Amino acid sequence: MPDRTDAAKFARMILNLDVLTRLLYPCACYLCRRPFHASRTPDLCGECRSGLRVRQNTCFHCARPAAAASCHECLANAPSFQRTYALCLYGAGQPGQMALRRWKIGGEINLGRALGRALGRPLRQQLGPIDGIVPIPGRRIASAWRGFDTANLLAETLSQVLPESPPVFRNFVRRVPHWHWGGAARRRRARGQMRSSLYRPGRGKIPQGARLLLVDDIMTTQASARRCSDLLLEGGAARVEVAVIGRTANS
Repeated sequence: MPDRTDAAKFARMILNLDVLTRLLYPCACYLCRRPFHASRTPDLCGECRSGLRVRQNTCFHCARPAAAASCHECLANAPSFQRTYALCLYGAGQPGQMALRRWKIGGEINLGRALGRALGRPLRQQLGPIDGIVPIPGRRIASAWRGFDTANLLAETLSQVLPESPPVFRNFVRRVPHWHWGGAARRRRARGQMRSSLYRPGRGKIPQGARLLLVDDIMTTQASARRCSDLLLEGGAARVEVAVIGRTANS
């Protein structure tokens, strides 16, 4: 029967074999698809991670590009969430637009996970302790068409990356299908006046004093994040922060 020394030698041999394999067969970046040498799981290459990074001043609350610490919208009407963390900007000419479209429309799940890891790594230092992650509910028809829910996928990825592996709570907030509304309400929604009315309290009981991270793929007008944050705080949460892959440059 092999002793511990033999087992340790075997483990080192397997580790060396894994390192050699990665040297001989480099990984391909999920975004640019060029091969690169990865020390761990396949991911984004350094050039793509650097290209996605936001290089301008942004609003502390909503992460929109702003000359000051807060944008005009947040100064006039501060959101209930404390801060927004965004991996990249989203919009015409922005490097994050192609990545997000390939994930959301092209169905590249591995790219979505890689974007989530790229968002999560700096959050390890920037984000304080949290008790859970709450994905903003998306449209069921869109999730069924893609075969996955982008906010859920992001929440699961961040849970694996962040310290203590915070749990994912999908039942704190629910989305109300638009066919439950009357005609007047649907017309107001079509004019962009009722986006926040899409959300209602979920069936899950929010722990009193919980510190929660609200996540979504893209933040556009803040309406969804504001409404969901309000619901979480009204339900008993003490603090809500937001993390998104993309933030539109203009609401």
